[in-house]
Amino acid sequence: MKDAIYRTLGRAGETLEWFRHRARGARFSADSPAPPGFDRTGLVSLQGVPAALRDAGGGLVFARYESVAHSLWRAQELTLFHAHWELLPAPLMDFGAGDGSFTAVLASKVAWAVDSDPDALAAAGGLGIYESVAKCTGSRIPLPDRSVRSVMSNSVLEHVDELDAVLAEIARVLVPGGRLGLTVPLSRYTEHLTTWFGPRAAAAVNIESSHRNMMTRAEWLERLERVGFSPSVVREYQPDWFTYWYRMLRLLGPRGLGRVPGVQAACWRLWGGRWADMVRSSISETEDGACLFVIAERSGT
Repeated sequence: MKDAIYRTLGRAGETLEWFRHRARGARFSADSPAPPGFDRTGLVSLQGVPAALRDAGGGLVFARYESVAHSLWRAQELTLFHAHWELLPAPLMDFGAGDGSFTAVLASKVAWAVDSDPDALAAAGGLGIYESVAKCTGSRIPLPDRSVRSVMSNSVLEHVDELDAVLAEIARVLVPGGRLGLTVPLSRYTEHLTTWFGPRAAAAVNIESSHRNMMTRAEWLERLERVGFSPSVVREYQPDWFTYWYRMLRLLGPRGLGRVPGVQAACWRLWGGRWADMVRSSISETEDGACLFVIAERSGT
């Protein structure tokens, strides 16, 4: 019964989404892919101001973004990186740093911010946590061989066009024994969206999110091993119910009810504790997660 209710409400929400997109002349749809190279997913704000921390306790790390849904998605990643931060020693390269608002929650000093978006890099540079920023072009990372001990890549590798070449470049800039920490959505994310919201909505979400590499856990691990990485920490997270609520809570975002003054603040007061519990539950070990967290070591001498 609950699944049927979720599907009904999910598809009703997608109907509202369709009307909203039509009203504002939306650029994306399941039949209209994003233009080549269009990907501003790492750009949250041009002000260079990190999101405010929310203390949820119990090792949980929250950052308050403009969107409740985005805050919950990022809380999963922030908490997982925070719990394994000692495995990523300096000097560290933040690959796909975006505007830096994610990493600014975790660290006060990072050696490199690397991204393909110059606007995002400008915002990241304004935070004061990065010693250097560098724009990558294509698959090329403009750092010397063996120049960093760690690389973090949060929700980035699913967007790149030349995945194997990018992974090889990350391996090149790492010292032997250096580590890569990453998060990516899996193909199961599409399955979750399809279950609750339908195949057309799932396709539209992936297009709008510029998702180019949606693979299984086994496929991601094989791609890493192919270029010389040995995974030491492998965690799936985000079960299907979390994906459902993540998608539904977009209705509280800045393009929905969040436009009404005070609505989001009131929702955080009412349900913030429950949302924190959702994140804690989501990042517990699961066998059907929509996302993957990996720490992998670069082989070689």
